[in-house]
Parts: sequence; structure tokens; C-alpha cells
Amino acid sequence: MRGRGINYDTGFLPGGQISRETFDPETVRAEMRVIADELHCTAVRITGGHPERLSVAARHAAEAGLEVWFAPFPCEMTTRELAPYLAECAERAEEVRRDGAGDAEVHRRWAEIPTRLNPVLAETAEAVFEEEGVDSAFWFTFAGYNTAYDPDPRRDLDMASYGVVRLLKDGGSEPKAGGSEPKAGGSEPKEVYHALAAAYSGGRAAAAT
Repeated sequence: MRGRGINYDTGFLPGGQISRETFDPETVRAEMRVIADELHCTAVRITGGHPERLSVAARHAAEAGLEVWFAPFPCEMTTRELAPYLAECAERAEEVRRDGAGDAEVHRRWAEIPTRLNPVLAETAEAVFEEEGVDSAFWFTFAGYNTAYDPDPRRDLDMASYGVVRLLKDGGSEPKAGGSEPKAGGSEPKEVYHALAAAYSGGRAAAAT
């Protein structure tokens, strides 16, 4: 499989509620480095409803050496609103490509790689993708930015997140139990983070040779 990727949410607006309230470019830069260097991804699908956020994330992804899949995610737009929105996104994707990001693409269909894979199935999924000739796969998703972890299970919104990292309510300034150090942006890896990194590491090494 050529592209070993992950989805990266910059914030979309279902029902008028944004999925990522805070968008800090330096946090995005650090997370792209984690995606490239620790998860061993070769590609990232950057999605969201704000064109300017998509551009910022795409440029940081390109700087990290990732193939950029520029995937706008409009919600509840009228037909009249949708055409200029997609045109702006296409222009921004072309700017990123022209500036050296490689194959930045605007995707107008949102066919996800299945998102309910248990971590123990990561290696099996990888083998299936290889056998079936899948070009690229994108794990959904890097983080659920509005579903912060809480040690009290009654308040733990991360239970509903597909993210490979959990967002920490305290900002992640202190190491957590079990020896795992907090990652970029006040987050820490889940078990699936390590499973995905292990599944992708062979492909990253092969691509470099």
C-alpha cells in the first residue's frame, strides 16, 4: 500500500457546532511532526469546514514531508453556497501544491476507511489493504478535539472518540500514569496509537529505500 495515512480534523460544523473550537497553528505544526515521525504516516487527509484552516494545516503537513489530501468538509450549505466554497478550496489546494506540497488534492467525496477497527485488528487490516491493492488508507482520526479525557468515566468524553490520542483536560503539562509522556497539544497516545505506528512503520521504511 502506497499511502499510509490518518485523518486530521481542522474543525467542521455539523448543526452549527464546530468540532474543534481552538485551532493553534503551532499545535498543528507539532501534531504534523508527530504524525510523520512517530506514527510513520506518509499521507494525511486534512478535513474541515474553514478553508483558511485547511490551508494552514496543509502547509504544516507538507513541511513535515507528508502527502497532503486536501478534503473540505462542508456542512448544511445551500447549492448556491457550495459552489464558491469548493472553488475557494480548490484554489487553496492548488496554492499548496504549487508551493511544493506535492500532490495536494481536493476530494469532493468522503468515502471513509472503516472507522470501527479495534486496535488488535490493525495488522489484519493492513494485510487486507495490501492484498486488495488499496492505494492509500486513512485512519479516522488523529484526535477528537471536543472529546476531552477525564479519569472519571462519567465525564470521560474520550470514550466516544475515534482518535489515536486522547485530549487532556489539564493541558497535559505533567506525565501521566503508566509512563506515557503527553504528546503535542496536551494529548497522550492510546493503545491504538502504538498499534497504528507499528503497522505503518514498515511502510515508512520501505518508502525511504
